[in-house]
Amino acid sequence: MGLIACALFNDQYPAKEKKVIAYAKKLNPGIPLENRLIRTIQGWVKVTLAVEAMKKADKAGKLNGPGIKDAFESFKDWPGLKEFGGQSVTITPTDHRYSSIVRVGRVVKGKPQTVGEIDMRAKFPDKWASWLGW
Repeated sequence: MGLIACALFNDQYPAKEKKVIAYAKKLNPGIPLENRLIRTIQGWVKVTLAVEAMKKADKAGKLNGPGIKDAFESFKDWPGLKEFGGQSVTITPTDHRYSSIVRVGRVVKGKPQTVGEIDMRAKFPDKWASWLGW
């Protein structure tokens, strides 16, 4: 058992078929889908966040390091990761945890699977503010 940062490749999420699987087949056709790992989804999540931050920075006329940092830190209930099985994102200058929800997973017969989710802020409201990560 352990914590998982994002959806597993074999989980169900809206962008799975049209984006993730289609791109995985196009980019690496020789790797069977059952051999794909969580890193595939983590990549989509991180790049999706980065692209959105760069769009916001560009719109503000600040497409540079500090401008992109400011754009990341201005996310407020942004729903962009929901298509990858995530939650809405809020990032502030003092809190870079983009979600309070973590997935719990386990390995069964050598294959990872998601067991459930825990909202750490809801479960530990008295401790959440003092934690810098999970």
